[in-house]
Amino acid sequence: MKALHTALPALIAFGVLSACGQDQEEAQEQSEQPASGEEQVEAIEVEILTEKSQEPGEEFELKALVTQGDEKVNDANEVVFEVWKEGEKEESDMVEATDVNDGIYTAPYTIEEVGEFVIQPHVTARGMHRMPTQTISTGDAEEEHSAHGDHEDGDDHDHHHEHDSDILSVDFAAKEGEEDGESLSLIADIEKENETLTEAEVQFEIWQHGDEAHSWVKADEIDPGSYHADHLFEEEGEYHIVIHIENEELHEHISESVEVK
Repeated sequence: MKALHTALPALIAFGVLSACGQDQEEAQEQSEQPASGEEQVEAIEVEILTEKSQEPGEEFELKALVTQGDEKVNDANEVVFEVWKEGEKEESDMVEATDVNDGIYTAPYTIEEVGEFVIQPHVTARGMHRMPTQTISTGDAEEEHSAHGDHEDGDDHDHHHEHDSDILSVDFAAKEGEEDGESLSLIADIEKENETLTEAEVQFEIWQHGDEAHSWVKADEIDPGSYHADHLFEEEGEYHIVIHIENEELHEHISESVEVK
């Protein structure tokens, strides 16, 4: 009997420890469950609603719809519209949204001259950032793009354009295969304050006028400061290209275009 009394507390202690271990395992399993749920948070989407044709000298609305899934987002941290004339990104205007209604952010704006302009809302909401672009025309905008170079006879067609600002100098080139359905090599040689800009994140945003969807192509740094990417152009015509350049110190965009024949 004395031996039984000695063993009984040990059995009770073992049972308690077993229960505690089981509870800890269940708690750990439960704590791991929300992780998969967190991955299912939907990204915000930004749709530009500004009319693509405007009259010069007349006020119109810069307008963008912000959504997350089926929800209209009315609590964005910041919505700022950037507007610039094609090829003159360094002269862009920044216009803060003045009103929001049912997820639509608006700001009044007037463009005085005839031409083609790029609108880019910079939207920060719910821990995410989006900045799509759209081209609009003012007046009878038969804007020539002669700055994109003449073609010379031969197999290699190059376009070289330099964009200089207080911060960046970008030499853009589109090489080889400017044929319908052929791949084209896009090259951006970038300097910051006259020094080669290395280890930046560079993407080419590509679309044709009127396209709803834009293609995004990540560039690789082949040589120091020289960023390359290949893209297959399915159709002939003029393509808008925005070069997105980002690192810890800057976030810049350079507007370009390429004629595919």
